[in-house]
Amino acid sequence: MDLVLRGGCRCDAVRFEIAQVYDAGYCHCSRCRKWTGAPLFAFVLVPRTAVTWLSGELQSEPRETLGWQIICATCRGAVCFDLGDRDLQSFGVGLLDEPARIRPTFHQCVNSKLPWVEIDDRLPRFDENTVSHPGERLSPIAPENAQELD
Repeated sequence: MDLVLRGGCRCDAVRFEIAQVYDAGYCHCSRCRKWTGAPLFAFVLVPRTAVTWLSGELQSEPRETLGWQIICATCRGAVCFDLGDRDLQSFGVGLLDEPARIRPTFHQCVNSKLPWVEIDDRLPRFDENTVSHPGERLSPIAPENAQELD
């Protein structure tokens, strides 16, 4: 799924461009809650080769055996998570200049969701972080005229 998305860290020192989207979803795991400070995390997965770093200095910190957390050297804000040998990077949808251009297509780690979070959409739900292939779900690229997504 080709397109051009631009975004940056919270201080905008790090700027990036994404040329291809692999998938997008919501994660309810405790790691993502700790990383983002939010009750769930909306993310877009992109091939590592689809990211162009436009400005800023990055630092990487290993995160258990899962990969590397990439942060801005200036504000120390999260930029992305590199999934290591999977050749994918996960960016928070909120870091995009136009976040409405991406729509999550599934919920993962639903067995870890907070009890007061109600999932009332019709997206597929997966108990853990193993999900179906993106070709089996809606496109994560939102229609240009979408007002409300189910």
